[in-house]
Amino acid sequence: MNDHDKANLKFIMSIHGESLTNFVLQSTPDDINYALEIIHAAVGELIEKTLDHSADDDHQFPDAYKVLQKFRLTK
Repeated sequence: MNDHDKANLKFIMSIHGESLTNFVLQSTPDDINYALEIIHAAVGELIEKTLDHSADDDHQFPDAYKVLQKFRLTK
């Protein structure tokens, strides 16, 4: 996501209530699709960061890592 997308995401996340309603009513289908795309991208980035941090935690808690390893999708 580039800086322009991040600025738009920040705007979308800052509006609520009547302002959000007005934004949606004035938006084109392409605007809504773009908004959903950048929200989806941001969620993906957060998930990726969370997974990166949890991988670090595996080595801090070796016993828990061994127990949970059988439940992981990837080994």
